[in-house]
Amino acid sequence: QGFDAGWTHTTADARIASYSNLDPGDYVLRIRGSNRSGTWSPHELAIPVHVQPAWWQGTGFRLALAALAVLMIYALVQLRTRHLRSRQVELERTVRERTADLERMALDLQRESAALAESSLTDPLTGLRNRRFLTQHIETDLALAVRAYESHLNYGARLRDDAGLVFFLLDLDHFKQVNDHYGHAAGDAVLKQMSSRLGTVFRDSDYLVRWGGEEFLVVARATPPAHAAELAERARAAIADQPFELDDGSLLARTCSIGFCCFPLSAQHADALDWSAMVNIADAALYAVKSAGRNGWLGALGAREQSAAALLARSRRPLAEWVQSGEIDLVCSPEHSGMAAARMRTEAPFAPPETVQGAG
Repeated sequence: QGFDAGWTHTTADARIASYSNLDPGDYVLRIRGSNRSGTWSPHELAIPVHVQPAWWQGTGFRLALAALAVLMIYALVQLRTRHLRSRQVELERTVRERTADLERMALDLQRESAALAESSLTDPLTGLRNRRFLTQHIETDLALAVRAYESHLNYGARLRDDAGLVFFLLDLDHFKQVNDHYGHAAGDAVLKQMSSRLGTVFRDSDYLVRWGGEEFLVVARATPPAHAAELAERARAAIADQPFELDDGSLLARTCSIGFCCFPLSAQHADALDWSAMVNIADAALYAVKSAGRNGWLGALGAREQSAAALLARSRRPLAEWVQSGEIDLVCSPEHSGMAAARMRTEAPFAPPETVQGAG
């Protein structure tokens, strides 16, 4: 009872009932007999049977097995967690390395971009600025100067002596002879040394520009007009007083001619002329020096016109006509104080005093 659903019949010569693989628990073995005629005895034998569980079927083993399973799961979770943490640490390290690499690449790119931008604004031979640099920066300087003069004129604001600028145009005299007689390498050596020569005269805040060929443009910022002649003479002397050293060690003496123009040329009409007009006036003064013997300087300090339109129109005419009108103040180097106005196609000579007004 507890295992078979019904009786198991045996023969007289095989009175054995065999049971195996019984689950642990309590059973009742019920036995009934019959005679040879097949009549069953009314009496029944009931034998209680208790099957002990095997060692692995005990509660302790099952609890131990469950605990072991829990421990294994815990161990697997810990291993997985450790693996994930290790992977996370590795990923974080990789991210940091990649981030550092990207930051270095970005910094290198910024440096390269800055170097490229700088090179695009720099003359490769002399290391001076180029025309592109000037066009990017000069308008701001002109606007500041115009504002200062207009505030003084319209509102009575105090006008500093150094509110304006001075445009200097320098040209090496007989430079073509250097290339023709000594070669282009010698010419390049002379041009390279111009950077240091000009650097001894002008400030770091001034714009030193290689204008083209052997021409150099200097914009002296925040410079009073009264100092323009002094700067021009110092620049001339820096070129003429010391010979240039060529690559073979030989020395070559050279001079330069300088023309300059102060901005604004008229305090009453500060915005009448732009920077290109300043360069054109300085260029006209430069070639007046060239025609008068070179190795000197000539500059425009100021002009007097009734209107901005008249000033603009006058600036577009030859410099000699302006001198004849008596409406422009020029100053020249002492060596050229006696240069004939005929060299500028005018009858007015340059007077010995450094400042010349009009045709006087």
